[in-house]
Amino acid sequence: MPSPSLPAQISLCVSARSGIVATAGGEKYPWAETALKLAGFARDRGGVYTLTDSDPSAARRALAQLVVTADRHQSAVTTSSRPYIGDVADSIARRLPGTWTTTVEIYSHPIWQEDLVPWLWDTGPLSAAVRTDRVPYAVQFGNGEGVHLLLAERPGHADGYLLGALAHEPFDDNEEEPNAPLGIVLPQAPDAAAQAIMDRFLPGYHRAVQHRRIDAVEHALARARALVQDRQPGVPAAGRDSGGQDVPDGAVAERAWYEFREFLVHGPLLFAHVPPEQGPPADRAALERLRGALDAGSELLRDDWQAAYEDPAQAAAIIRTEQNAESKAQRSRLAWPAIRTWLADGDALNRQARARLDRPSARPLALPPMTPRALPPAASAGLHR
Repeated sequence: MPSPSLPAQISLCVSARSGIVATAGGEKYPWAETALKLAGFARDRGGVYTLTDSDPSAARRALAQLVVTADRHQSAVTTSSRPYIGDVADSIARRLPGTWTTTVEIYSHPIWQEDLVPWLWDTGPLSAAVRTDRVPYAVQFGNGEGVHLLLAERPGHADGYLLGALAHEPFDDNEEEPNAPLGIVLPQAPDAAAQAIMDRFLPGYHRAVQHRRIDAVEHALARARALVQDRQPGVPAAGRDSGGQDVPDGAVAERAWYEFREFLVHGPLLFAHVPPEQGPPADRAALERLRGALDAGSELLRDDWQAAYEDPAQAAAIIRTEQNAESKAQRSRLAWPAIRTWLADGDALNRQARARLDRPSARPLALPPMTPRALPPAASAGLHR
């Protein structure tokens, strides 16, 4: 990353709602924050500093004072012709389908942006920029359904934004993940940016999530089958399930249960893309059996964890259950019929879910760029650039 000439930096832009917005950065960013405070800027909860511009004369005096205090605190001051990224993100979010929230994130110290890397699920320019350029701030988008996106200004350009994905709940291990969606460059205008997200990014993103769900279930199925096939001969069963069939020994049954949970987490969303009439008769019959296994297994999981989310005492009880061999053996007996069905029929769902993945076709709508408001000039002093 390029090293600035001064150890602290202050970047100024204008917000339609907040007035003049400043961010502090650099290895000595507290020096920049001190300069901003001395000039009359107030820090908000998101980490940015604001100064009302309702009185232009007062704003000019404050900016002149900022130039002086910044110089004393070895802080470079720059201005941006871009609108405040928080305003841009809110404007884009209002144009997207559904309900989206936006959160401005400030990476004041250059090393902080490195914390983004494990969370990025992106093969586009955003991921490259975070690794190689200075990204002092960004905005996280969320829709309350596990979708998290990140918006940043395009480094080295006077306009445009970079959009990519963060980890989709409940996944992790995003680096080098083969299904990662391709991030895109967005135009400056919120209308055009929202249109590009809807037409170009989100379809590919949702396909990538679906691929990742299928991969997760396929890998879990393969591991569970290997567990059962590798059972040591002569090891007694852990008991019998509700149908009178032997349940594998406790260690195998318990490990198979944890693999089966991948199916319980992702199965409903795979079934949502697979109509009941999908595929040949054998697959349709297998899918029907898998739906029954999903319902049975989900009931065991839901009874535990829904209560745990609402009551810490219930969460503590579940932890105790996980440490109790008899309780785990009982759960394995109850779950084994559903696990056995998944082991036998799971390929049908994976196969049909892959067959239903669609392809992108829409093109973005190009609209003219938005012209941001200009910063008032500082009185009797010029800003460093």
